Amino acid sequence: MRFLASSAFATLALAAAVSTGCDEKNTNLCDDACLDGGIDAPIDAPPVVGCVEDPGVCHDDDLTCVADVCKDCDVSVDDNTQTAACTTAAAPVCGAGNDCRPCTAHDECDGGVCFEGTCPSGVLFVATDGDDLSGSNPCTDRAAPCKTLTSTLTHVPALGGNAAANRRFIRLLSTGEYGEPSSVVIDNKAVWIIGQPVTSFPSGGRSIIRRPGANSATLSVQNSSDVYLESVGIAGGGGNTTAHALACASSTLVARGIDADGALGAGVNANECVLTLVNSLVTRNRAGGISINGTVAAVIVNNIIAENGAGNTPFGGLAIAAGPPATTVVQSNTIVFNNAAAGQADGVKCDVLGLAVQNNIVFTDSTRPRVSGTCTFSNTLYGPTDPNAALGVTNGNTLVLTEALIQFRNASERDYRLNASATPASAARGLGSLTGLAPAAMTDIEGEMRPQGIVDVGCDEIP
Repeated sequence: MRFLASSAFATLALAAAVSTGCDEKNTNLCDDACLDGGIDAPIDAPPVVGCVEDPGVCHDDDLTCVADVCKDCDVSVDDNTQTAACTTAAAPVCGAGNDCRPCTAHDECDGGVCFEGTCPSGVLFVATDGDDLSGSNPCTDRAAPCKTLTSTLTHVPALGGNAAANRRFIRLLSTGEYGEPSSVVIDNKAVWIIGQPVTSFPSGGRSIIRRPGANSATLSVQNSSDVYLESVGIAGGGGNTTAHALACASSTLVARGIDADGALGAGVNANECVLTLVNSLVTRNRAGGISINGTVAAVIVNNIIAENGAGNTPFGGLAIAAGPPATTVVQSNTIVFNNAAAGQADGVKCDVLGLAVQNNIVFTDSTRPRVSGTCTFSNTLYGPTDPNAALGVTNGNTLVLTEALIQFRNASERDYRLNASATPASAARGLGSLTGLAPAAMTDIEGEMRPQGIVDVGCDEIP
């Protein structure tokens, strides 16, 4: 930061700096000025007048006088929000200490989206009480949002070979359900979609996308798209077993904190998709939870995958049919009370030779196998039985005979986090391994650090 001072004083201070060799500048003065003896002085040190009496001492008009000190911005006015006083794109927010800094949360930005520390312009807005105006609404005015995600996506250009230049950001302003006219299709586009933060777990205050009954996915990502979803509910409608909640084909998809619920198809169906699914719920989908086919990479971490399958499907919670083990991660998930067809695995059906599946809870009340396939399972809390003897008690795997010993918070409400205050403590406590944990697994589904002394298994780390 540069500050104005009288030329005489600046000359004197510079001469003092040369004669004494001081290396500590008075940051309230000119860049090259320091006080005699190398000791900083307050801004009121003569002959400089404090910025309260002479705001001009703060260089030009791009600094603010706060408590008689020249600062980047006035935190009393712009506390932790985007402000015009912060003119650098990489530091748009006025933070503690009256300094401009990168954004760290979406709601710090005027557009409701924080992207890699910046507040992007041109955000597209959607609200349940918005107006699509027959497709003519550009959706860029927060006060005049579009009504459906379908209409808003028409304003997102095709990739054109440059995902960064053609990426668009969409903020869902409303809680509750967005009634779409048909399946929402993201085709050859780069887009971020941010919903409202959940007010109570698992779905209180969530922004939810729902489409009418059809034999297709509620939300489909396809044709080399590059998509990021956060805090979005994706509700199934009618249709058949191809009516997935979320489908991804030949694209890249990162989904964080989503809720894929109630589809007649699978909760998440990935085919040749680079998939990252973290801190999410995949529940009550009749054709199974998560199906991964031919995927070149998949990260499945800190999810609740529960109550999927109708007893007649080829898998229950999670099925991985293909994918290289070096780029596939399945860690710290709670996979419970899923229901596959007779002889099929209710929990995890994993056919990737050499893939290590680690630190998960896999529990159900059926007589079907918990897991099957060629993957290696370690540090798995499972039960109440092990019908095909696929898990045993080696590699840190542990059999638990009753659900009560796991101490779920509220299974009737899909809340399969752990009850931290339960006595005795959850059987999941301390059964995990820190070795080989992916970066995404170093925090839990609530964003709390893992480990908290010892590593727990499942999506939730007990503090």
